[in-house]
Amino acid sequence: MDRVMDRHREGEGKDDFNSCEGCPVLITHLKVYEQQAAEKYTRAIFRLVREEIEKEGMLTAVLCDRDIGCTTYRVRQFGVSGKHFQVVVNETTKTLSCSCKCLETLGIPCSHCFIVMKAENITEIPPAMILSRWSMTAKYAVQSPSETSLQCLHYMTQEARVSMIYASYGSFLRYAASSVAAYNEAISDIHNLMLRLEAMSQGEQSTREAFHSTETVVRNPEVILTKCLVKRQKNTQGQKGKCSRCGGRGHNVRKCK
Repeated sequence: MDRVMDRHREGEGKDDFNSCEGCPVLITHLKVYEQQAAEKYTRAIFRLVREEIEKEGMLTAVLCDRDIGCTTYRVRQFGVSGKHFQVVVNETTKTLSCSCKCLETLGIPCSHCFIVMKAENITEIPPAMILSRWSMTAKYAVQSPSETSLQCLHYMTQEARVSMIYASYGSFLRYAASSVAAYNEAISDIHNLMLRLEAMSQGEQSTREAFHSTETVVRNPEVILTKCLVKRQKNTQGQKGKCSRCGGRGHNVRKCK
């Protein structure tokens, strides 16, 4: 059970590291939305959003009604007549709602919203449509530092701990390099932290060496001869190589000539 949990924690740490530090290749025609999705969403949710952006190329949008603070579009797939979806743009809340209910069910903008945003010349995904539970910072926003440290216990593998540290330092690296003052303060704190960790590591290493030097080595038990075995060896020691028929040595009764 512990090995299974270790694999899950190690996989989670690697996914967090890839989400925070990885930079996916932009492949869609709407790179403005794709770039924002790559910066906000985790990698798993980003792939779903990218699929919706790719579907936008096969859709057409027709303006139906424009009212005060509200604009309605009719979206349908190119070359397919009949079924259509209705997308409403709310100018007050800066949000889009679609009749497919993709945002309400999956929590991501649908392809119908992307084509309407392009028609309305909206250059970024509205912040209200990016749910916090799918963002890269959702995990660290709800956990306190003590809860996060509980995940790095002794039963975690070294690879899992390294991945968790990389994931935790994703935002730290960006903020530390934002200005010269932030860089200087970060370098000073990192140097002091390295000295403390080095002293801690040396202390643990000396403790392990002392433990290994004082530990009892289990060896094979000594062979103790019993009385019967000692008597048998004494009786057979003098008769070794003596023939019982002729009394000669160097052969037995079977080989006696």
